[in-house]
Amino acid sequence: MNREIKNPEYCLSGILKCAHCGANINVKRRVKNGVAEYWYVCPKHDGFGNARCDKSNLPFEETNQLIFTIIKRYMHSFLDTEELLEKMNDSNEAALQVRELNKKKSGITASINRVREIKSGLYRDMKDGLISDMDYAYLSKKYSEEQELYERQVADITKRLELFKVKKDTDASVTIRKFMKSKKLSKTMVDAFISSIVVDNEGQFDVSMKLKDEYDELIKQLILREGDLANVG
Repeated sequence: MNREIKNPEYCLSGILKCAHCGANINVKRRVKNGVAEYWYVCPKHDGFGNARCDKSNLPFEETNQLIFTIIKRYMHSFLDTEELLEKMNDSNEAALQVRELNKKKSGITASINRVREIKSGLYRDMKDGLISDMDYAYLSKKYSEEQELYERQVADITKRLELFKVKKDTDASVTIRKFMKSKKLSKTMVDAFISSIVVDNEGQFDVSMKLKDEYDELIKQLILREGDLANVG
């Protein structure tokens, strides 16, 4: 049951929505036996009853605590994933993988330089009349395609090498660390982490996080890194 709350902060105003009718859920103050209580209520249900929306009221403090717990778990999971990636990148297996990738990249880069020299030689041979214009066109196209293939391989290796570099102090991680010591939900925390919350009559919350893309990228890197290390040797 809601207890009396002094100076409540309406943390979820404009964020919490009703799954039944789509309305923004508001905070309503009620005084019962001289004690002020606060509830999250759907305005259509509050004003018109079940005829407009049958959404039940939500206890104010319990709802805030639930959203606070969801955010804190998300924050910990984000930072734990960053830390795990950092440890993986500091391992001997990772160092071996980086050396192998750089060695492969150097070999392919040497092949690119070789092809470029061949193409330059072809042009000189064509100008000197050593090969025909038709032969030059054919061979130039052939070596250009070979060069493009090598360049794609180098780009792929460069991208894989980037996975071994966890970017520290990103905007996302800085934001998370700013709120790590928070003891309760605040409007600034909600604005930093949540895009929207939709709640149905069974009390199920669909929370859309603002840092989802950054978190998904971390998970993607983790999966790729685990695969790379598993294939070492």
